[in-house]
Amino acid sequence: MNSDTICPQQVELTDTTARAPVTRILNALPGFFAHLQNAQRVERQAKRLYAMSDADLHDIGMTREDIPSHLADQL
Repeated sequence: MNSDTICPQQVELTDTTARAPVTRILNALPGFFAHLQNAQRVERQAKRLYAMSDADLHDIGMTREDIPSHLADQL
Protein backbone atom coordinates (compact mmCIF):
# COMPACT_ATOMS: atom_id res chain seq x y z
CA MET A 1 0.00 0.00 0.00
CA ASN A 2 1.40 3.35 -1.03
CA SER A 3 0.54 6.47 0.87
CA ASP A 4 1.73 10.03 0.59
CA THR A 5 1.99 12.43 3.45
CA ILE A 6 -0.09 15.60 3.21
CA CYS A 7 1.44 18.68 4.74
CA PRO A 8 -0.69 21.54 6.19
CA GLN A 9 0.13 23.85 3.27
CA GLN A 10 -1.69 21.50 0.89
CA VAL A 11 -4.98 21.66 2.75
CA GLU A 12 -7.22 24.64 3.23
CA LEU A 13 -9.69 24.09 6.03
CA THR A 14 -12.84 26.17 5.99
CA ASP A 15 -15.86 25.67 8.18
CA THR A 16 -18.78 26.67 5.96
CA THR A 17 -21.36 25.01 8.19
CA ALA A 18 -20.86 27.59 10.92
CA ARG A 19 -21.24 30.48 8.48
CA ALA A 20 -24.29 29.23 6.50
CA PRO A 21 -27.03 29.77 9.15
CA VAL A 22 -25.78 33.28 9.91
CA THR A 23 -25.74 34.12 6.21
CA ARG A 24 -29.30 32.87 5.79
CA ILE A 25 -30.48 34.94 8.75
CA LEU A 26 -28.75 38.07 7.47
CA ASN A 27 -30.24 37.55 4.01
CA ALA A 28 -33.73 37.26 5.51
CA LEU A 29 -33.52 40.43 7.62
CA PRO A 30 -34.41 42.99 4.89
CA GLY A 31 -37.55 41.04 3.98
CA PHE A 32 -38.50 40.71 7.63
CA PHE A 33 -38.17 44.45 8.20
CA ALA A 34 -40.16 45.22 5.05
CA HIS A 35 -43.02 42.98 6.25
CA LEU A 36 -42.86 44.52 9.71
CA GLN A 37 -43.08 48.05 8.31
CA ASN A 38 -45.98 47.05 6.07
CA ALA A 39 -47.83 45.51 9.02
CA GLN A 40 -47.28 48.66 11.09
CA ARG A 41 -48.61 50.81 8.24
CA VAL A 42 -51.74 48.66 7.92
CA GLU A 43 -52.22 48.77 11.71
CA ARG A 44 -52.08 52.59 11.68
CA GLN A 45 -54.57 52.67 8.83
CA ALA A 46 -56.90 50.28 10.69
CA LYS A 47 -56.82 52.44 13.81
CA ARG A 48 -57.57 55.52 11.71
CA LEU A 49 -60.48 53.88 9.86
CA TYR A 50 -62.08 52.34 12.95
CA ALA A 51 -61.84 55.69 14.74
CA MET A 52 -63.86 57.41 11.98
CA SER A 53 -67.57 57.97 12.38
CA ASP A 54 -70.05 56.22 10.09
CA ALA A 55 -70.70 59.52 8.32
CA ASP A 56 -66.97 60.04 7.65
CA LEU A 57 -66.67 56.50 6.34
CA HIS A 58 -69.67 57.09 4.09
CA ASP A 59 -67.99 60.23 2.73
CA ILE A 60 -65.02 58.15 1.56
CA GLY A 61 -67.30 55.43 0.17
CA MET A 62 -66.85 52.82 2.87
CA THR A 63 -68.84 51.15 5.60
CA ARG A 64 -67.58 49.44 8.75
CA GLU A 65 -68.11 46.09 7.03
CA ASP A 66 -65.76 47.16 4.21
CA ILE A 67 -62.82 47.92 6.50
CA PRO A 68 -61.45 44.35 6.94
CA SER A 69 -61.43 43.63 3.19
CA HIS A 70 -59.88 47.04 2.50
CA LEU A 71 -57.09 46.32 5.01
CA ALA A 72 -56.55 42.82 3.61
CA ASP A 73 -56.04 44.35 0.16
CA GLN A 74 -53.26 46.52 1.62
CA LEU A 75 -51.19 43.52 2.76
